[in-house]
Amino acid sequence: DMLTTQAMAESFYMSNMVPQVGPNMNRTIWADLEAMARKWSEARQDVQVVTGPIFEGNVAKMGNGQVWVPTSLYKVVLDLRTLESIAFIIRNESSEEPLQQLVVSVDKVENMTGIDFFPLLPDDLENKLESSANLNAWIWENSSSTSSVGNSDTETTQLNQCKGKTKKGTRCKN
Repeated sequence: DMLTTQAMAESFYMSNMVPQVGPNMNRTIWADLEAMARKWSEARQDVQVVTGPIFEGNVAKMGNGQVWVPTSLYKVVLDLRTLESIAFIIRNESSEEPLQQLVVSVDKVENMTGIDFFPLLPDDLENKLESSANLNAWIWENSSSTSSVGNSDTETTQLNQCKGKTKKGTRCKN
């Protein structure tokens, strides 16, 4: 979904990669979540998205460098305008579960990772946002590359892939 060589090259840093188990993990549930996060970011406009690995128990390793393979992956989304949040934990394996069944509180992700995702928010607001997730506050559309999404029936935005910015601040070309 990146249409410039520079944008593609900037996505291949090790900090932007994690081993995923089997080809279907990245082609199914994770691809659906990535597409939803892009749509929410575009429709809501002022969104922070944090993604990373979770390592639990006896962690598998792969390759000559013995790269750790995470047991799960997480994604935390915060809408700074509406002050709504949602988080996901997805086992690092193929899945056909609906994304809505994988929603967890931000607190759960923080407990599993040891990361405080929104430390600059006032504590009372942070506690409220992180303790639960309101699935009805988020639009759930299919994850095709073009879809209408928005916060109400009267407010929709037509979205296309590759509307993000590169590290240098330039937009990808559609």
